[in-house]
Amino acid sequence: MSKYIPFYFNKPIHPLFPGCNINFEHLQSNNRDFKILYVGGIDNIFYNLKMSLTCIAKFKEFKMTICCREDGWNNIRDEYLPIMNDNISILHEHDTMLANLFKEADLFNIFVEPIKYREFAVPYKLFEAIGYGISIIASNGTWVANFVRNNNIGFTCDYNFNSLENTLKQIIQSPLLLNRYRDNIRLLAKKYSWNMTAKRIVKTINRICI
Repeated sequence: MSKYIPFYFNKPIHPLFPGCNINFEHLQSNNRDFKILYVGGIDNIFYNLKMSLTCIAKFKEFKMTICCREDGWNNIRDEYLPIMNDNISILHEHDTMLANLFKEADLFNIFVEPIKYREFAVPYKLFEAIGYGISIIASNGTWVANFVRNNNIGFTCDYNFNSLENTLKQIIQSPLLLNRYRDNIRLLAKKYSWNMTAKRIVKTINRICI
C-alpha cells in the first residue's frame, strides 16, 4: 500500500493485520443447507453483491444472510430485490445477534469485484470470520484470495458467474472440504489472535529500534 502514499518513509514498512477473537465453542450446522454470511457495506461500488446473489439464488442447497446497515439497504433495495429469492435474507444485526450469525455460518462471502483497491485491502471481517472458524469464498485478483489460497482456508474463483457457479457446485459435491478448511482455519486463528498480533508488533518494533 505504501507505493500509493506520496511520502517517503525512512524506516522499514511492515504489514499490520487485524487480530481475531477466537470462538470455536459453537456447533456447525448439521443439515444440508450451506449457510453463507456476508457482513459489511452494500450500497457503493466497492461492495457489489449482485453477482453473488444471482448465482446463490439458483441453488436450494445454499442460504445466504447479508448483514448490513439498514440505511445502506434502503438505498439499494430496489436494485437487489428483483434478483433475490427465499434463499437470501437481509438483516441489520450487531453485537450478540451478529455473533450468532457468525456461529451459524459455514462460509463467509468476500466475493467482490477485484478492483485496484482490493489488491491490498485487508478486510477486518476476514479475520473476524477466521476467529469463528468459517471457510472463506473470495474472488481472484484480490489480496484476500491470495491469503485464502496460501493458507488453504477456503475457495477462490474468478469474478464471473460461471466460475462462482462451479465453485458452489464443488462445495455441494465435496462438503468434506469444509471440514478440512476448518481445521486449517483453527490453526491459523491462533497465529492471528490479538495476543499474537500484539507480540508481533512488539517484536517488530524492537527489531527496528535496536
